Amino acid sequence: MLVIEVSSMLKKILILLSLAIINPSFAIEVGDSLTIREIKTLDQSILPPSYWQDKFILVQVWASWCPYCQKQNINLQTLAEQTKNSNLRILAISIDQNPKNAIEYQKKYNYQFPMAMMTESLAKEIGKRRGIPETYLINPQGKVIQKNFGLMVDAEFFEYQKFSQ
Repeated sequence: MLVIEVSSMLKKILILLSLAIINPSFAIEVGDSLTIREIKTLDQSILPPSYWQDKFILVQVWASWCPYCQKQNINLQTLAEQTKNSNLRILAISIDQNPKNAIEYQKKYNYQFPMAMMTESLAKEIGKRRGIPETYLINPQGKVIQKNFGLMVDAEFFEYQKFSQ
């Protein structure tokens, strides 16, 4: 009876592993590639691929209803002001179901860094996240070199400044 239970459990594990290999739904990790192409921002501006080219890119996935995102977006605004016209680009991608909520949120807090909606193609490239906020630092070669999940401590967050040089 124990052999049958172990065998059944092994089959389930193998099925889950094969599904993960065939159809991975996990978010990108350090070492994976993420290419930021043309982005249409919440204010309807278009940021072409050349805007992101040869730059470090800090991508944050967020939502207007998330209190941790609100705190981290305050830090993003400060970082954007401190690194303006530098080698660091910032992109905040909202997962709000209704774009109107994200647009009103951006206007309410007067954020001046690029904010966009999650698109089908971005969602496919980023994959399923563990939660929000989630940040990815992408190097100029398009590789994820840092990934953070959840609200970052202010001191850790502002270490991103070193990538603006």
